Amino acid sequence: MDEEGRAREWWSLASAAAFAKRSRCVARAFGADTEHPPEGGAPAPSAQPQTLSEDLADVGGLKVALEAYLAVTKGPTSEDLRSFFLAFAQNWCYKARARESAVLVHDVHAPGELRANAPLSLTDAFSTTYRCASGSRMNPERKCGLWSPAGGT
Repeated sequence: MDEEGRAREWWSLASAAAFAKRSRCVARAFGADTEHPPEGGAPAPSAQPQTLSEDLADVGGLKVALEAYLAVTKGPTSEDLRSFFLAFAQNWCYKARARESAVLVHDVHAPGELRANAPLSLTDAFSTTYRCASGSRMNPERKCGLWSPAGGT
């Protein structure tokens, strides 16, 4: 919206292209793991456009929360960081029944397991704290986010 409330394109072509490229990378992080489907057997839906905005919000939310936590704790220990990441992941912990899994396929949110694992796997501080092997599911070689190209957190 412009200053008069009219819908109009306000991004430059370069900004729109960079957003699209980084969005695709985040979508791959949420939807590429077909060998380890989410609990309940529902397919990883995040390659679907309906979850992308929420996937981006999950990645951004973790980044902002971690930045705030680091600013407040001023030098957290590895134990502090493990507790932070565990609390984040537990937020998405649930068991979906078969009938709920069928509904999740049409939800605008990825299944909980992906909402926990994908943002964490894109976060450098998580990979370092848990000493995840480079190139593993939780520490992919290619990390991305909207606000920093390489995870940055």
